[in-house]
Order: sequence, then structure tokens, then C-alpha cells
Amino acid sequence: IQLVAVVGFEFFAQVREPATPVVIDYLSLTLILLASIIGPLILVFAIGYMDRHEEHLHLLRSRQPRFFAILFLFLSVMNALVMADNLLWIYTFWEVTTLCSFLLISHDETEEAINNAFRTLDLNMLGGVAFIVGIIAVYFTQNTLAMSVLTTMHITNAGLFAFGIALLCLAGMTKSAQFPFQSWLLGAMVAPTPVSALLHSSTMVKAGVYLVVRLSTVMAGTTLGWVVALAGALTFVAASAIAISQRNGKRVLAYSTIANLGLIVCCAGIGTQAALGAAILLIIFHAVSKGLLFLCIGTIEQGIGSRDIEDMQGLLKQMPFTTFITVIGMISMLLPPFGVLMTKWIAIEAAVHYPLVLLLLILGSAFTVVFWAKWIGIILTMSYKSKYQLETLRPSMSATLLILVLGVLAASFAIAPLYNVLIAPQLHLAAASESLRMAASSGGLWLSSGSGAGSISGGVMAIPLFIIIFALVFAVPYCFSRTKPETIKPPYFGGELANNDIRGI
Repeated sequence: IQLVAVVGFEFFAQVREPATPVVIDYLSLTLILLASIIGPLILVFAIGYMDRHEEHLHLLRSRQPRFFAILFLFLSVMNALVMADNLLWIYTFWEVTTLCSFLLISHDETEEAINNAFRTLDLNMLGGVAFIVGIIAVYFTQNTLAMSVLTTMHITNAGLFAFGIALLCLAGMTKSAQFPFQSWLLGAMVAPTPVSALLHSSTMVKAGVYLVVRLSTVMAGTTLGWVVALAGALTFVAASAIAISQRNGKRVLAYSTIANLGLIVCCAGIGTQAALGAAILLIIFHAVSKGLLFLCIGTIEQGIGSRDIEDMQGLLKQMPFTTFITVIGMISMLLPPFGVLMTKWIAIEAAVHYPLVLLLLILGSAFTVVFWAKWIGIILTMSYKSKYQLETLRPSMSATLLILVLGVLAASFAIAPLYNVLIAPQLHLAAASESLRMAASSGGLWLSSGSGAGSISGGVMAIPLFIIIFALVFAVPYCFSRTKPETIKPPYFGGELANNDIRGI
């Protein structure tokens, strides 16, 4: 279907190509930085990870040359996708990312991996059909294939142009695994951990929300915008609720990824300046934090032989280095002043004129607290082992985890300059509606409903909160270290261990 549509369009429609095929603005630059910084770090992690992964598969011949070649192909194509201004170029690179995903999910060549790879191909091809039909509809109504020109337009009626934009949004929602297309991303978790971290969390799925964010100003304030916002909000709350019942660590991270992508889509549908700023900020913070967390769960799986959350009790003493970094990554998704929570707060503020969407965002945010708190509680549960056992990791793995966790802290600590350098100029270029304005100063984000000094409606100062957090990080362990072991009451075992000193176990 896609081939017939593309060939017919190219040869019979006398297509006029845009004069400038490549345009780099601040949104493109943001995605390029994510792919070009996080991507190579994950590849460095994969150097150590894939050796042990193939040991477990008992391969006679290594498949790593093909594996890394596909990852490098993907990174180059992802950069090309966000720089391209020609819709047909974007579509071409879009389909190559689908091919890369198919090859990497089926990398282990097990029956489960192959079946899930074909499911990914099927659902993403559905999005591909929507994409090419949407391009044709947009071209025949607006006579342009230039994304930079398209984003200056606005839907004024329910005609063919609105239908084309709706299909482009459908393609973006398919690629970003929005409900009911989420099954391909869940199935993709059978791939090696670097694939999950790079393609299915921090980079490839961002191509889907990138397209929807690009079209945000085109549909802002329209019925289509409201439908997109509602679809994103439903995905956010449903995925967050389902994540609570999951025991597989990778599936929890997958549902969390789907939920956060839903929140980005919701913000793009709302289309105001604050909502659009929250969407772009969340793309950044989610990519860094979730990339780190996927690498952490892969490290834990190789360390304990399981990705079941219930098997991670006492992990703090078995793998203290990885556990410490994992907890920081989870807290960055959960608590202020880390960027993910701040973007959720901005999204809730921006949705105030959409009551149903607002309610769904509040519920979804509450559900995320539950599954993150549950997981943190389990891995910090102390075991009866009296000593810590520092795990042995490959240098490439430990260095990557350390760099990414520092990146998580740095991104949230520097949220004000990050906003001023990358986000504010993009909002100015997009000419987003300014019913609710966002600004960054004094080390934090501030919302205002007007231009006057007294119009500020809320804000968060990140730096003072970080100082308090850092103080607690050192104060709490110090207080526990001063506690005498004999004053801690041991658990009750019904007399079974009456003659044993459990502290020696």
C-alpha cells in the first residue's frame, strides 16, 4: 500500500520539492543533541553488556558487528529525520527507523523475539500508511511538502487539510506507542537492553512525539487538538495504572515510557506556550532518565539473573553502586525539583481549560507515584546480609551509568539555562498561544497569566530544593550510622530462629 501510494504520488502528481530540504531549528537541535549524546553513551555501555549477553545465549559466532552497524545506522537516520524539512524525506527516514527496530528486536533470533519484531513491523507499517496518505492530503490542499511552511498554517475547517493533519498525528501516535498501539513497544522489551534504552525509550519513540509537537500550532485550539490531547491523557493515565500491577522491571519501564509519551502528546494537543514548553522539556528529561533506568535494569538482570521486581529485595547490599544510581534515576521521575515532575506540573496548569484532560493528568500523576514508590521501596529493603558486596562491572558499563546519572542531575539543576537556550527560542519561532506564559529565572521555572510583575501564578526554584536534597543525602545515612545495632528490633520469626543471632546470617 505504501509503495503504490509513494510511486503514484511521485510520478503522477508532479510533486514540487521544497527549495531547502534541510532546516535546523531549536526543536531539531534538541533531538540531535539527545541522539548524539545519549546514543553514543548507550553504545559504549553495549560494548561490555553484549559480551555477557552473548555468553548467556551460548553463541558460536558473535552477532555484534551486525548489532552495532544497525545501531549506528539508526543514529544517523534519526539525526537526518529531525533535520529534514521535506515531508517525503521525513517519511523515508521514518520507515528506516522502523526497519532498524525490526532488525534489533529480532536480534536474538528466538521465536518470541521474531514474533514481537513482526508485531512491531505490522503496527508501524499501519502508521506508515497513515503518514503517506496524510502527506498526499496535505500536499493537494496546501501545495507544499515543506514542514517549515506547514507549521505556519492553521486548521480552519473540517476539510481535507484537517484530515491530512489527523493522519500525520495518527502516524506519530503509532510510532510513540500510544493506546491502542502500545503492544509493539511492550513486545520490543525482549530485545537486548541497549536497544530498549536507545530505540524504545530515549530516541526512536521520540520521533513520533516529535512529529506531533511539530504539528501542535497547526491544530491548537481546534477539535483535532482537543482529541489529540484527550488521546494522550488517556494513554498517560491508563499506562500509569497498568504499570502498578507489573512485576517485570522492563515492562514497568515500558509502561512508564508509554505514559510519558502520552503526556507529551497531550501537551502538543493543548498547544499553548506553556504546554508546548512542557512537552519539549519532558522529551529531554525523559530521554536522559529513562535511558539511564533501562541500562540499570539490564545491569541488575545480569547481576541477579532476573528482571522481576520481587527478586530485587535486598539489592542494596548485593549491588550497592547500581542500586544507588537506579534510585536516583527513579527519584528523577518522581520528586521535585527534578525536571520530569516540573513538566507534569506545567502540563496540569496548561490543561486547566480542558476539565476532562486535567482530571486524567492528575490521576495519571498519582498513579506514577505508586509504582515508582513501590519499586524504590523493594530495592531499598535491607537484607539480612551483614556486609555490602560491591559488584564488579565492565568499565564501559560503570562509566556510562555514572555519566548518565550525572547528566540527570545536571539537566534538572540547570533547568533555567536549558529552557532559555533551547526551549524559549523554539516557542518564539512556533508563535505558540500565550494564554499562559512560562519563563525561567533564579534557577527555576515560573508561570504567569500576563506580562505584569504581579501576574506570576506559580513556580519552582530548583537550586534551593537541590541544596536541601543534597543535605538530606548526607544527613540521613549519618543518622543511621549513629544508631546502635542492638537497639534495632529484629523481625519476628515465630521462635524459629530463637537460638540464632540473625545479625550473623
